[in-house]
Amino acid sequence: MILDACVLFSCFLYAVFLLSCLYYWNKIPLHPINFSKTKNIKAAIIVPARNEEQNLTALLTSLTEQDYPVELLEIIIVDDHSSDNTIEVAEN
Repeated sequence: MILDACVLFSCFLYAVFLLSCLYYWNKIPLHPINFSKTKNIKAAIIVPARNEEQNLTALLTSLTEQDYPVELLEIIIVDDHSSDNTIEVAEN
């Protein structure tokens, strides 16, 4: 009986904790990135790849279609001794 009450009380406290986290998370203001102010900030994406010939084209297409300016984006493919044509796909 006492154990049941302790478990129930613990669940109640955990639910209150989660709800308070959700409440304060939603209070964080959103600040969209204004790319006109960040014209000279470059980003580098490092992609480790091993035998990813089938997925690499879709990944690179998805990365270049992001909202970030392509001329400020550097994508580095690190090949880990692939036995397929990962290097050729990355170079093309």
